[in-house]
Amino acid sequence: MPKESTNLAVPPLFLTRKQMVEHLNRHGFPFSESTIDKLCAPSVGRGPKVEAWLGKKPLYSPGGSIEWAKTLLTQKPTKL
Repeated sequence: MPKESTNLAVPPLFLTRKQMVEHLNRHGFPFSESTIDKLCAPSVGRGPKVEAWLGKKPLYSPGGSIEWAKTLLTQKPTKL
């Protein structure tokens, strides 16, 4: 009897910045790539924690990016 295929999605260990934007959007945080790029810029330094580097590419944790986005929620409008 053939083995049944189970299509269990394994969450990624790390996300690139572009993947992080998609991940945040799927979870209800409407960030654009340009906003994330601005917040992650060294001169601004308000982006999520970089978990690892692949060469010169920063990598982020899925859970960490959600937790970071929650810290930006406020009761009144503000500038990012």
